[in-house]
Parts: sequence; C-alpha cells; structure tokens
Amino acid sequence: MRKLAIPGTILEKEVGVGFNRAAFAFGAFWYFYKGMWLRGLLYSVIALIVPGFSWILVWIYAGFRANQEYYEHLVKKGYRDLNLPPQPTPAIPQGTPRLEEVSTNNTNKSTVGDKVKMVALATFIVLLVLTGIAVFAPSESGNSPDQDSDKQTTKASAQGDVKSESEQKEEMARQESEREWLDSVAKTYCNEHKNIKFGNSFESFGVNKDLGSSFTLDDCKKIVKELKDLAYKFRLVTKQKSDDSTIKDVLSLIAKGEINMGMSVAEVIAAWGPPKDINETVTQFGVNQQWVYGDVLRNAQYVYLDGEDKTRVKVTSWQDF
Repeated sequence: MRKLAIPGTILEKEVGVGFNRAAFAFGAFWYFYKGMWLRGLLYSVIALIVPGFSWILVWIYAGFRANQEYYEHLVKKGYRDLNLPPQPTPAIPQGTPRLEEVSTNNTNKSTVGDKVKMVALATFIVLLVLTGIAVFAPSESGNSPDQDSDKQTTKASAQGDVKSESEQKEEMARQESEREWLDSVAKTYCNEHKNIKFGNSFESFGVNKDLGSSFTLDDCKKIVKELKDLAYKFRLVTKQKSDDSTIKDVLSLIAKGEINMGMSVAEVIAAWGPPKDINETVTQFGVNQQWVYGDVLRNAQYVYLDGEDKTRVKVTSWQDF
C-alpha cells in the first residue's frame, strides 16, 4: 500500500499495489468514484461496443491498471508519494495561510467534491441501466422479434382457419334456410295457382304452362327464384326497400295470390295472372294504367299502376266491385 499526501496539508490518499479487485468488480464505476472521469468514460464506451461478453476482458484490464492509473492521477493533482525521499521544503512567504487553515479549506472542498462526484455517479448509473434495459430487454413474450413474428403469423393463420370454418358453417346454414324457404313458397304458389290461366307469361322464366295444365314444383321454384331477382332489381330502380326480408314478404304475398302497393307488372301477373284488359294513359308526368280483371258487368277487379315510364309502373291502388 502506498501513501500519498499534498505537502503542507493533512490530505492523504492510499493506493494499492497489484490487482485492484474493486476496479475489476465495478469497472468504470470505480473510476468515476475516484474522480477519473475520462478514463471511466473510455472504459464504458469500450465495454459497450465490444461484442458479446468481451467487456469482461475490459474489466480485467481495468483491474490490473487501476492502481497505477489512480497513482498517476493523484500525482497530477499535487500529491506526493510519502515513501519517496522528502523534497526540500521551500520557504513559506509572509502572509501564507497557516497549515490548519489550508487543511480546513481543503477538507471542505474535498467534502463538496465527493458529494458532486456521488451525484454524478448515481446519475450516470441510472442512465446506463435505462440504456441497458432499452437495448437488451427481451420482448414481452420473451422471444426474439422473428419468433414473435412467427407466433403472430401462426396465431393469425389459426384465427383465419377458425373464422373460415365458422363462415362456412354460417354459409351452409344460410343456404339450408334458403332452400327451406324456397320449397315452402314454391309449394304454396303451386297450390294457389292451379286454376289460373297464365298462357305464355312465364316463358322468359323457362316455364310454359298450357291451358288447363298445372305447374310442377320445379316450375314454381323457377318462377319464385326469377321473381326474387326481378323484385330486387325493380325496387332498386324505383327506390323502394330492397332488403332480403322485404323481398321475401312480397314473394310470400304473391305465392298466396295477393297483391300489394309497390308491386311491379311481373309481380301482379304472377299473383293474379294476365289482366283481361289494360287501359293506359300517357302524359308528360308519366304513365297511368288500369288493369281490369273479370267481367266488367260481374264483380270486376281493378288495379291501378303509375310510374315515370312503362318499365317503372307500380301498383298504387286496387278495388273490387
């Protein structure tokens, strides 16, 4: 152990010899504590940029060099090795402060300096720890970004499969419900329209009912499906409600042989058959039609249709006599 002191004061420092275990254990922090800021910063930078665990070698080197570097640091600050032969003491000029005053002032300065060093050291440690956490902390899952990405991809794929299966089940259920609805409406239509003479009204649907013949169930299904498609398109053009529930309500009425406000020409014919006569008036405001069902002299029925043109006329009222 070597002792150093500032001549003419009571300030003394002890410096070890050989390997410094404290410097090896704390590395750059030991240098900061001893006031060797540049040296400590240098070791810190080297420890951060070396790959892997090579920073341990930096700490080992610091352990071997610490005592000598601290010794040289104290010598630069004015300390003298007490183990060396004493140097001649120069004459003290008149007016120089006494030894006690110098010692007190230096002690106060040393105390303040130590506090400043401790605060700076604590601040540096906090910053270094936060930097380490930000750089080296693992992700929330404890895996590398690639592993997290793979897991997220697998999870998304699994969710997609589950969603796909769920959608398939919903689609199958919807199709089954649609088939049941079509069968029910088609059967009702066939039963309610056995005695109506349609002639060639449904030839465009691929159905031809001769006079006196009956529709087959397949014929009625074709009619209902075609009417559903036409009903949707007609209501879009005439700006009426066109949701699935509304369309099905209209077709249910047609199947039962009933008409309602807003029905198209094709829908009225599908419900009541072709009229006996049509009286039409065309004005600058549009087209007005009166459809006559039955004998005018015997319980005739009248249906009134209005629209901007012949393709958009729809039922506005009807009356029985």
